[in-house]
Formats: sequence, C-alpha cells, structure tokens
Amino acid sequence: MQQGANHHYKSTAHQRKGNDMGKWIEQLVVFFDELKETFGTSDSGVYLRDDNFIDEPMTESSVHRLRQEYGTIPEALIDFYRTETECVSYLYCVSNPYFFGGPQISSFPRKKFIDEAHIFSVREWGMFYDVSPDQSEMADLAFNSIAFLHVSDGDALVLDVREGDDPPVHYLKHDGKISDSVGPPISRSFSKFLVDWQKLCYIGPDDSSLAEFSLLNPRGQLDASPENVTRLRKKLGLQQSHPE
Repeated sequence: MQQGANHHYKSTAHQRKGNDMGKWIEQLVVFFDELKETFGTSDSGVYLRDDNFIDEPMTESSVHRLRQEYGTIPEALIDFYRTETECVSYLYCVSNPYFFGGPQISSFPRKKFIDEAHIFSVREWGMFYDVSPDQSEMADLAFNSIAFLHVSDGDALVLDVREGDDPPVHYLKHDGKISDSVGPPISRSFSKFLVDWQKLCYIGPDDSSLAEFSLLNPRGQLDASPENVTRLRKKLGLQQSHPE
C-alpha cells in the first residue's frame, strides 16, 4: 500500500439503477475522500491502497449468468450488484494499532484483484469439513451458503440461501472443525450489515479486528452504536460526525 495514494473510479459509477440501497458506494467514496484529505500528505500511519477501484453496476445479462452459475442468490445481494457495483476494491490500513478495512467484493473472478476474491458457493469448502451436510451444523451452513466477501486468512462472510431474500450474515472460517457449531450471525440481514459496516469505517471485517475493538454485541452481532462509531473514527483521526 502507498500512503495517500489516489483512488480511481469511473464517472458513471454514481449512476445507479432502481433502488439505491442508501447509495452505499457514494458513501464509500466520501469516506475514502475524507481519509485522503486527512492523511494524504502526512506521515500518519494511515495507508490507502494504490489500486483502489469501483466498477459499474451489474447488467441484466450478468445477473442471468450469475444465477445460472451459482443457483440461488439472495435478492438483496443481487440488488447490491445491480444498483451499486458488481466489483469494488477499496482498501486501507492503519499501522498503530494495526488494523485494516474496506470492501473487496466481486461477483465474478477479476484479474484486478490480487487474490481474485469473488462470490462463490461455499459448497466448495466441503473438503475442509470432510463431512456430508447432515453430519455437522457447520457443514450444513457451508453447503447452503453463498460467500460475498473475503476476509483475512481465507475466511469469508456468507449468506444462508435458505433464509429468504435478505438473509443473515455469518462469519465462516475456512479451516473450521467438524465439531464446530454455527454461532449467531454477525448481522441479522445483508442490508443491515452494509449499513452497520459503513458506520464502522468498513473495518476488517476479520474476526480479530471485530474482537480487538469490541464491535460485537452480547448476541454476537455487529454493533454500530454511536459509542463504537466514535471510538473507531477517533482511532482513524477523523471527525466524529458520520454521514447518514
């Protein structure tokens, strides 16, 4: 990463179709512009990646391809691809204390991604559990989920395709054990996760950062309380007001 690096996105990235889900991408750009303005010319320990980018919203032909390739996709995720973007990589990191954040989401594999993070069926993870779906609660989730966001060390955030159009978000470890049980979802819905994660500066969302900054409530869900928002923005040296 390069400190204060420029980030680029196409001028048409702001032209959304249908329901804009709160203009999530626009708020992402606002946040990174704030980071760049605050830390772009000082030795602050806040770094923006030099290849940040946002692609266009998904076309209907790509929606059709996605459904053909992956089967059941929750409508809330399809809406995000249609109205926001089908591929975004906007990342930052902080050196002291060390943590990172920003979305790296893509509907299909892209050469632009260093690790080609992309949506995929977590059925592919069956090999890590080495059991059939009816033998383990964790494997059952893996065999019935779709991953939408990669986090550190190969873990992923997934949506349970059995839970309706806007399903809960689960944190799934790629090296889970057969004996593992499924914990509570980190958010009760995909749309709520997007809103809460935005308020929390797009931190992580690796489990170590969520734990270090105490960002999960007693129910194990992402907690975007004003106190948590203020605390994180203070860590980043940003103004305490947060755009709604």
